[in-house]
Amino acid sequence: TALFLIWTYARRPWHYRWARTALAMLTGVALAVHIAVPLAPPRMLSGLGFVDTGAVYGPSVYGPAHTDGLANQFAAMPSLHVGWAVFVAVSLILSTRTRWRWLWLAHPAVTLYVVIVTANHYWLDALVALVIIAAVMLVLRPPARPASRPERLVPRRLEQPHDDHERPDVASGRRRAAPRGSARAKRPAASAVRGGAD
Repeated sequence: TALFLIWTYARRPWHYRWARTALAMLTGVALAVHIAVPLAPPRMLSGLGFVDTGAVYGPSVYGPAHTDGLANQFAAMPSLHVGWAVFVAVSLILSTRTRWRWLWLAHPAVTLYVVIVTANHYWLDALVALVIIAAVMLVLRPPARPASRPERLVPRRLEQPHDDHERPDVASGRRRAAPRGSARAKRPAASAVRGGAD
């Protein structure tokens, strides 16, 4: 998520302000729900058949819930892991033009698989995150892409040459024919010079 914000700030400044504000709103609403409705993740319900794969196979990033003063382990719904992943994928799809941009949807798909398999979230946690994202995007509409650069109105080959390298007569080595009037005008001038010399 941090790399996404840095990349958007550097490469898509017209999209960055919306992405930053929408992501902050998504996170704020999710944290408010965590505080108002604390819910335990399924990994804490081993009696129902859920397995905490982090504790069994390692590494486990959480300690005992009753002594953990750093992380709020009762913040299962909504899943910010899924919410952030979906938001990043949607933002990249909206802000890029390549036909491969739809592959970004693999990021939230893999994230969803991981949080379900490791018993950190329920399916409903991810669904609530999607609802919050939809609500945020209704309140804050994504910006439209800037218009592409207008094409040249005059083709390059029809433009007037600006130097000798672009002039077809000079580039080909051919000598331009002088106007007829200029040759006739030089003859009287030459005869006048001879007469003055005599």
